[in-house]
Amino acid sequence: MKRFIGLAFFFSILIFLACDGEVTVNLYVQDLLELRSINTGFIYTTANVVISNITKDSEKDFFASVIGNVSNGHMVKEENSDAYSFDTKIPLIGKNNPVTAIAENDLLFIKMIETSDGFGIAYQFNEIVLDKIHSWVKSEYNQDFSAEDIAVNIIMNNDSVDDFSFTASSVYINGAAYPFEKNNVLKRRENLTIQVSEVLNMAVGTDSDMLPFIMFK
Repeated sequence: MKRFIGLAFFFSILIFLACDGEVTVNLYVQDLLELRSINTGFIYTTANVVISNITKDSEKDFFASVIGNVSNGHMVKEENSDAYSFDTKIPLIGKNNPVTAIAENDLLFIKMIETSDGFGIAYQFNEIVLDKIHSWVKSEYNQDFSAEDIAVNIIMNNDSVDDFSFTASSVYINGAAYPFEKNNVLKRRENLTIQVSEVLNMAVGTDSDMLPFIMFK
């Protein structure tokens, strides 16, 4: 599966399509190390959400009603159009914690998965929230909406005292495309931006299994 995603991403690099929304999640190394050391539990982190062409108060109120912990809502310019930006909280779920532990209004969740190669990071959108947004978009604008319409970015922040080594695949890192595995080392207080590829995001939207795209020991 991982190799298929890598090959598909390789041939789609030049065909990147704009998305209707974008989620940028802040991941902190110290949180990942804490989750690695415990069997159950979860930690909340912050995320910024930007949704194109949302300008009316009623539209903003809708997203605040279906997505939990919405704050700092304001208008921004994105690719010559107006967009609505707001912050929310995203749960990071421990390796032995069930995904049912998330709240029904969490937009997405990040799950730690223990494998024979170490620890993986995967994500999934909350189907309850997506179904509500899809129904609303269909009713208000007669258009379809799915997880594939939301671009996902991860800002990896090393807030620990040591260097942090990890691999990532089917992603862009600081704008450069890496369809296959890329080794990375973050020094203390460094950060980098990981953009999930369209191919991986489509696989996440259709695959019932969690697909780790970040691995560390």
